[in-house]
Formats: sequence, C-alpha cells, structure tokens
Amino acid sequence: MTKKQYHRNRKSKTIQFVPGQDDDLIQWLATLPPTHGQRMIKMALRAYLQQDEAQAQQIARIEQHLAALENGLQQMPEWLDSRFAVVQQTMRSMSIVAGTSALSQTESTFRMSAETKAKRQANFAKMKW
Repeated sequence: MTKKQYHRNRKSKTIQFVPGQDDDLIQWLATLPPTHGQRMIKMALRAYLQQDEAQAQQIARIEQHLAALENGLQQMPEWLDSRFAVVQQTMRSMSIVAGTSALSQTESTFRMSAETKAKRQANFAKMKW
C-alpha cells in the first residue's frame, strides 16, 4: 500500500470533551505524553470492545443454561408421573392380610423370643457403663 493509499483509507473522528461533564477524561488525557494520546485512546477503545464481546459470550452461556433448566423443568411432570405410577403399582401389589399391612407382617417376623430377650437383659445387667 502506498503512502497516498494509506492516507486515503484512514478514518478520523473528532471528539469534544465538555468541562465539568468529562473532567475525568480531560485529566487522563492531560497525563499522557503528546505522542501517546492517539495510541492510548485506541487501546482503550479496543479493550472496551473486547470486554463487550466477553460479556456477550457470558450472556449467551447463561441463556443456554437457562434454556436447559427450562427444558428440564418442563420434563419434570412427566418424570414425576412415571415415578408415582411405579409407587402406585407397587402399593397395589402389596397384600393386606387380616387388616394389617405387609410392613407390620415384616416387623412381626423380627420379634425376639422370650429366651433371647432374657439373654439380652442378662448381658445388659453385666455391662458397666
């Protein structure tokens, strides 16, 4: 690219700073060496654009996570219905004998005999706490 083409392709913008409103920027520009102002302003603009892009990517990731959560919540009633159906089917298949549930029958199976109770009581009496 020739020097003439380079100058023809340049784009320039004039920025006006208002005292009182832009005091922080005016003060920052005053601290820059005269030859570094343009370079520092370009660096600041590029940093802002990169930050904006990073935020956009983060927002996109959050939106994907929210969509996945929403999808999961929409499927939840179907999943719960299938779980409840299994429980209901299991309850229907349980037999009730003489007014007691299958659970109370199971509990009665594990009752100790009088002899076992007496041995346990004797062992507890011997223990020193």
